[in-house]
Amino acid sequence: MFDYNENSLKWVNHTDAFKEHSSHISCFYLDNNNTMWVGSAKLGIAFTDLCAPTFDFVSTGNTEDVSCLMLDHNELLWIGFDGNGMMIKQKNGGITNLKASQQQLPSDIITSMVTLSDGTILAGTYGSGIAKYDGKRFVPIYTDYPILKYIKDIVSDSKGDLWVATVDKGVVKLTPDGKKISYYNNYIVRYKRSIVLYLNYRHIRNAISNLVHYDPETGGSISRPENINGNWNVNGGFTFNTALDSTAHWNIGTDTRMRYNNFVSYVAQEQADAEKNTTRTINLNERLSVGYRNDWLEVTLDGNLNYQHTRNELQPNANLDTWQINYGGQFLVRLPLDFELSMNLHERSRRGYNDDSMNTNELIWNGQISKPFLKNKSLIVALNFYDLLGQQSNYERWVNATSRTDTRYNSVNSYAMLHVRYRLNIFGGKVDTEGRYDKKWGNRDNRNRGGGFGGWRR
Repeated sequence: MFDYNENSLKWVNHTDAFKEHSSHISCFYLDNNNTMWVGSAKLGIAFTDLCAPTFDFVSTGNTEDVSCLMLDHNELLWIGFDGNGMMIKQKNGGITNLKASQQQLPSDIITSMVTLSDGTILAGTYGSGIAKYDGKRFVPIYTDYPILKYIKDIVSDSKGDLWVATVDKGVVKLTPDGKKISYYNNYIVRYKRSIVLYLNYRHIRNAISNLVHYDPETGGSISRPENINGNWNVNGGFTFNTALDSTAHWNIGTDTRMRYNNFVSYVAQEQADAEKNTTRTINLNERLSVGYRNDWLEVTLDGNLNYQHTRNELQPNANLDTWQINYGGQFLVRLPLDFELSMNLHERSRRGYNDDSMNTNELIWNGQISKPFLKNKSLIVALNFYDLLGQQSNYERWVNATSRTDTRYNSVNSYAMLHVRYRLNIFGGKVDTEGRYDKKWGNRDNRNRGGGFGGWRR
């Protein structure tokens, strides 16, 4: 194995490295000599000849995850780290460290490396795009393409074209001169447009239902579990969002969803044997929205329509068609001193229920004011107001093969709540100071840094 001693790596005897050092593997690399290199989390690298797989351990003297590995045409070993730059190991054991603080790298978060056919070495970074090695340092290239900012991996094909996997913009294909660029994703960058289409089907065989036999002589009945077939459902959806202008101030979106359920079971009615019953439901949902946003204001108008169609073969009195309509708007204003004020106001209407008390119109008004504190804005205080007009009620409907259940919940819906949240950063990364209070934790961090980057390099 290699051992680290100040500015050099030297050989020492050691085998079965990862049993004693690390089982957290962050990347692989197979070089042209049929040697497999393995990067670990915070405990260096190891290598083995695939013809005689016994690992030798290489300490890098670095506490960051090894994110990627590469052997160049001169058999120099390049080691990229997830947060601490890059190391070059020479054949004689000497090492060279490259750091962003020394202007040798555009970023210390190295996600991938590749050697081109002419010997050119490229590195992918998180946040600073692709960089090219000029013999002393890595210089950013393709800076005219903002989509090439958060790089996940880079591969060069037999034609010399570059295939770049990005964290948030899909796959990008580049010609060697960078003059031709192609996109392979469902997010159209030019129009800031996203398209999602999905379809699911589920079929259940040999489900269990209670089969009841009625004895007219005794007036009693016998019930036993029985297998039954015919339960299945299908659901699908289509989502489309796009900007209307080049600055993405105006946006529109639609979300269409459909679900069909076919429920079967045995149902006993009055003094008779149970019969096979089928309940069919169709649920359709459509949401439309239009919004405007700039640096200090966000305004959205939206509407949602839900329709449920229910039909029961043996109990037609359970047939029902119900509608739920929700429409209104919301806004957010960024005020001086980092205050944020947001409100939403929606009218909710229900129609088609048997009980007239459930066919309601409710105007729901919620609000929030929040402010971050401390130097890095890690302490956030927010005051939320719910159902300011006191009109909200809670209903649920459940339909299966044997019944339809409408439930009304008695709950306190009008109240105010003070939230205090402190973002504790114990892993050394940057604290997200841009997300608003009602964003989920980590919503903006797409790196998935837990085990580092990297993958098979061929």
